[in-house]
Amino acid sequence: MTIEHHKKDHEGYLLIIGASMEPERYSNKVFKLALKQGYSVLGVHPKGGNIDGHELFTNLGDVMHFIAGGTAAETTSNAVSSATSTTTSGNQVRRTAIDTISLYVRSAIALTMIDDFTKLVPKPRRIILNPGADAPEVADVLSRKGFNVVTACTLVLLHTGQY
Repeated sequence: MTIEHHKKDHEGYLLIIGASMEPERYSNKVFKLALKQGYSVLGVHPKGGNIDGHELFTNLGDVMHFIAGGTAAETTSNAVSSATSTTTSGNQVRRTAIDTISLYVRSAIALTMIDDFTKLVPKPRRIILNPGADAPEVADVLSRKGFNVVTACTLVLLHTGQY
């Protein structure tokens, strides 16, 4: 995804699991606000699609392949070809890690993804469980797998400068 610049204090992507193309959904609002604030953002939605021209990955496997240096032709998603950041100096930069995962999916879906989260190297700095995706069993499994789990609203964190 092409964005204007990248926040220097976060060297990896914000990965939104359950990114919605519907403008009234909170995951869509977070995607847009994070881009506006200069974060590098990737989104996953099983049907693909895009948010304001930024293509979404259809699965976490394609995200992992992209982070490892893969190309668009080697994935099932179309998102890879546009998932670089443009710095203020105009240089194209592809991040090599996920800094934060922000979950917007119900617990049954989140629980099926946790094993894939453990394959991310390096491990994300944190996983944010947003309202509606903050089931205690998800937090418990993630914590037992060694993840820093934050139960919060990513939109509020972004709006208040706490992200």
